[in-house]
Amino acid sequence: VEHAALVTSLELLRTRTADEVRWRLHGDLLSDLLSGETEAMGTVVERAGRLGHDLTLDHRMVVVALSGIDRALVDTALQRAIGRSDDWAETMTPQPLSAVHHDRIVVLVPDIGLTRRARDDIAEKIRALASPTTPKAAATSIEIGVRSGLADYALAHRSAVGALEMLALQVTAQARDQRLARGVVALGRGFQLRPDGVIELAK
Repeated sequence: VEHAALVTSLELLRTRTADEVRWRLHGDLLSDLLSGETEAMGTVVERAGRLGHDLTLDHRMVVVALSGIDRALVDTALQRAIGRSDDWAETMTPQPLSAVHHDRIVVLVPDIGLTRRARDDIAEKIRALASPTTPKAAATSIEIGVRSGLADYALAHRSAVGALEMLALQVTAQARDQRLARGVVALGRGFQLRPDGVIELAK
């Protein structure tokens, strides 16, 4: 029994260590990609390829912000969210790339003929996976398209973060619930918030 328990513990440790290494590699890659720095751009495509991701494809970027969480619990919530997102990503072909970047979850989903309905479903799936289970906590996401040019990733990320910050500043929890009951919240600068909590480019 003791031997079996030891073997199980070692296997769990190996799995956790492998997950942490993968998260760190994904995080470093996304950090460089979203920085937009010329020097970093020279290696990201090759590094992504070694991790099984093709950055030359068009992508949908989903950025998720968590709110209503005690500061001491944010890192744990983000780690759990990334774990759930990675488990889901492993079921997809080609696989999305996900990581934590500046206390937000960023997921790059290859856009190979995705319909509007499929994009909406994926964005909501990612938001749901990232949602904390603690009372009063919430997850809000924005989904935006990225063309295959590497510079577009940084631009799309800045737009997504700007929209999320605008929402946090403009809409209190009570006002948000009231407006969502009536439909979509207009955020200005070409963004809108759907009733399911996903922000998107206004059409």
